[in-house]
Amino acid sequence: MSFIYQLRHLVAWFSLVILTIPMSRADSEISLPFLEPADLIEAEGVELRVQPVEQGAVLHDKLPASSVNLTPQATYQQADGTVQVWYLRVDYADVEYMDKLVFCLGEIRDGKWTLPELSSEPPAWGGVNNIVLRRSPIPSTWGGMTALQVVPDENGFQMLYWDQPGPDAKAGAIRAFSSDGRDWKKLPGTVFTDYNDCFTLRRERDTDYLYQQALVPWPNKPYPDSLYAYKRVIVLRTSTDKLATWTPLDINRPILEPDDEDEPTTEFYSLTTFRYGRGYAGLLWKYYADPNRPRKHSALFKYELVVSRDGIEWLRPFRNVDLRFYSFAEPFYQQGKMWFVTQGAHHSEQEGYTLLKGWKQNRMIAVEGAGSFRTRTFEHSPESIELDVETSTGWIKVIPCNQAGFPVPGLDPITIKNKNGFHRLSWDTDKLPDALSLKIMLSAETKVYGIKIKQTSAE
Repeated sequence: MSFIYQLRHLVAWFSLVILTIPMSRADSEISLPFLEPADLIEAEGVELRVQPVEQGAVLHDKLPASSVNLTPQATYQQADGTVQVWYLRVDYADVEYMDKLVFCLGEIRDGKWTLPELSSEPPAWGGVNNIVLRRSPIPSTWGGMTALQVVPDENGFQMLYWDQPGPDAKAGAIRAFSSDGRDWKKLPGTVFTDYNDCFTLRRERDTDYLYQQALVPWPNKPYPDSLYAYKRVIVLRTSTDKLATWTPLDINRPILEPDDEDEPTTEFYSLTTFRYGRGYAGLLWKYYADPNRPRKHSALFKYELVVSRDGIEWLRPFRNVDLRFYSFAEPFYQQGKMWFVTQGAHHSEQEGYTLLKGWKQNRMIAVEGAGSFRTRTFEHSPESIELDVETSTGWIKVIPCNQAGFPVPGLDPITIKNKNGFHRLSWDTDKLPDALSLKIMLSAETKVYGIKIKQTSAE
């Protein structure tokens, strides 16, 4: 029985429990942005919709004649707000093999893009030397120097990336460590060599979750590309010993693969996951072979928002929305916004740019439509409840209900108008039941993004 199979059965059992929102008396303030269709009970006339992507600062403005691309790979936000951005500098026009692919470090400091000087010796292309890691001088047996992922630990940072470890070995995932994210030391050997060389990494407590592109045989592939007889899918691998050993790559149990509702040529290239409220969201990179480029890598992509309660079982309620951006790096948060460091979309005016894209914090998904729904049940009545709403041109009515969905006697509905932000629901908390849910009614052109609840600790 595979590890992922066991995890899925555990999740199936656990999902029976999370129909309510548990709150211990030690909890203080919790944000619960809406995530998946199951958050909307008895929904009529409303649905969850992905909100428009916002553009932030342009970090690197690619000149039309420039052959250089900066591909963001990982980010980390320091306590002072500075965001470290590790990226792959790609310049195939460079003469020297070692200079074509280089891992570098940039920083977003006080809202401005800066390149820290990590060595007084200038790089071959001139300017500031911000190189953190160079590729192996030996060509890879599979792929190239790619997939740099960074996670923090008690001693600083750990890195996992794909490269060639030596002359008589297979290419694979290599570890490195650093105390400050600037000076890195490689560890010898590889921790796995199963391809493909595209993966993302998320650390949760003592477990690392690796979402890796895997190759499933596809003998009748409609348009044979660079992987002419394989389909790209996403598998999950885990490590509990700081990236040293990993569960096997199991191509028979992908956690995400195209289905009958996808276009026949769809493949899944990469998945970046991140916490969102009490669940997870992910950026899914969808790939399509190009019939005009036989036996070559395609540049036909779409990007989808996927959601999950546990990071293992993924739902695709927004499959028809193209986000038009992807990032290998987890988001960071500044001034009420959730930002991804990304590149301009292919075939767009911003192709080759490095820039920020994202959403207002906890406003990535909203309930919209003229209708009503009921929330999940709160296990204990909170001390305070706030709704994150947008009612500039309409109204929202909120009715307190018990677990069965019946209105609570003695408490009047609250109507919210002309509000863009959090609105506190000012009922007498002594009259609220121990198991509380909310029936929310919306007029057209209004939105509800989520709930913020507060529970005072019991002394």
